[in-house]
Amino acid sequence: MKIKTYNLTTVMKLKSAIQNSPFVVEHIGDAIHGSDFVNFVRAITAKIPKAEYKVVFDSVVSLAGEPITMDVIRDMAWRLAGNHRLLVANKPVPIWTRQKAREWMPLQIVEASVRRNHKDDLGADFTFRIMAGTACPRRIKKFWTKKQCGFFSTTLGFSKPWGRYPFKDLVELVGLRLYGAFDPELCLEGPDFDQISVPGCCDKHNKTLMKQRARVGFDCPEGYTHDCRVCPVGYRACPAACHPRTYEKGVCLICKEVRWIDPLRPRECVNCVLSKALKPSEQPSS
Repeated sequence: MKIKTYNLTTVMKLKSAIQNSPFVVEHIGDAIHGSDFVNFVRAITAKIPKAEYKVVFDSVVSLAGEPITMDVIRDMAWRLAGNHRLLVANKPVPIWTRQKAREWMPLQIVEASVRRNHKDDLGADFTFRIMAGTACPRRIKKFWTKKQCGFFSTTLGFSKPWGRYPFKDLVELVGLRLYGAFDPELCLEGPDFDQISVPGCCDKHNKTLMKQRARVGFDCPEGYTHDCRVCPVGYRACPAACHPRTYEKGVCLICKEVRWIDPLRPRECVNCVLSKALKPSEQPSS
């Protein structure tokens, strides 16, 4: 099956145009009914080139009567932007409930939680954001062992171990883009994929990121010289970072030391969280 790629820059621009429309965001905090919902849909339609009101209405009608929050608007805008080609073809794109056909969708790895699986294999739970396609903008998680990641590494854009940009650490996959093949039989409990591909647009993105992390044509915003994979700065502050949130200094309640702490896990430092995750599972005595 040939992969029909998306221009993700265009997708994100359209998403931004929809979610930032003053005639859309003015409904935040409301549960919209009747003529107000009609006006809401008209405001959305006005931002989507070549889309008809009826197909947009059918795509967002599930929001009628529901409380509108910024998160709701963001997800709705991303879903519509990521399926613009379907809207233009007069095919509604409601919130994903099932996978109707095999489909290649673009993904970005947005987080990695390193751990061991039940076989004590080292790996990570990777969180993938679906960037476009019918399941956009859902997040899904998959565990890949380090061995699998090593196997995928050159496909994802890393060099061979002796090259300039070798794969060293599981967290270096964060930020990379790829396409996944979503098959209906795999998606009975939620979106899932079984094959990956890295078309040229993703390969270019990935290699640009690897060059930034190697300080090739890129200067660290903080002036650091350590590897990006061990940096406390998150990618919301630095485009080359390997995790989402910037860590904060604090006292760890486990080791009692002043350490880097993820704001979402304020009781334990990053080192203690990792040590616990990498601890071999206790095997039952024979």
